[in-house]
Amino acid sequence: MEKPVIDFNINAIYKRANKIDFEKVKISYPWDLVLYLLSKELLEQEIEFLSIEETKDNFDIEVVYDKSLTPPNISVTENRIFLLGNSCYDERLDEIYDKFDEASKSQFTVLLDENALYEKSILNIFFSSKYDDAISLYSPKIDGIIDIVKFKLPNSIEELFAEIKKSKNGEKLLNNYKEKFPEIYEKALQTDISTLHKNSIYSLWEIASIVLEIDNIYSKASHCILQKGPRIDYKLNKNDKLFNNEFDFVSFIKSGISFKLAGVDEKTISLGYVENYIYFLSDLFDKVNEEFELDGISFCGDFIGKDFINKLINKIFNKQLKIYYNRDFPIQK
Repeated sequence: MEKPVIDFNINAIYKRANKIDFEKVKISYPWDLVLYLLSKELLEQEIEFLSIEETKDNFDIEVVYDKSLTPPNISVTENRIFLLGNSCYDERLDEIYDKFDEASKSQFTVLLDENALYEKSILNIFFSSKYDDAISLYSPKIDGIIDIVKFKLPNSIEELFAEIKKSKNGEKLLNNYKEKFPEIYEKALQTDISTLHKNSIYSLWEIASIVLEIDNIYSKASHCILQKGPRIDYKLNKNDKLFNNEFDFVSFIKSGISFKLAGVDEKTISLGYVENYIYFLSDLFDKVNEEFELDGISFCGDFIGKDFINKLINKIFNKQLKIYYNRDFPIQK
């Protein structure tokens, strides 16, 4: 978890022009409102730096807080800063958050309020390592929030393999996999996945990691130097309705097995898994937009604060698309 302070080097020209004798300056996210307002006023007076020191001297003015303030936890990505934790937001937002039992809906409702989106139609992506994921739609046309997609995990690897065998060419695929990677196959069968309690894409990546014997798909993907990964299948089980779709985890695992059988290395496969999830979300937005004329898309959940995910979002989604995030409220409470 990054600290809300960034070190910047000061070049020689700036040092000479401003007569300063230190090498670096720390830029801090403004977590203290008094300090923030003071800094703005000083900047207008062309005072660009503050030095905070411990001292026993007496002062003419003393500021006393009713309650202690702590700096926020932040994530600094290429395009923006995300609040991972923050004590300085309107307490009214907690009341909004607590109206729902599901974290995805709680977070989404707070986001709608912070951005004044109650008159807009918005597709929300809740992408979390801690809670159940959900892809949800809010629109005045439906008077509330409805889930477009929710994620469901198989109960065991044995159940997963049984479902794969029932699919088209699935049995042949698994037999080839067992023959080429017998130790990986048997180890996967013996692995208990009942501890994966969160129905999320991250949990599904963990299952793919077990089946393919890849140590942390997300980590491997974020360190892959390629520009593009292989096409991992992200599909929905057949449903005539737009709402309450189930994710097709069978195709999701089968495509990874196929690439491993073809000799594709684990970093490349991992990139395919992570990258194609963002493509899947982009395609899903287009599909929902055809029926609801969406005004934008919103993202929340701790994974949105990861730089690699943020880069993919900015790479894959239409640059003209309006994207919303939480403002003062953390991206995941």
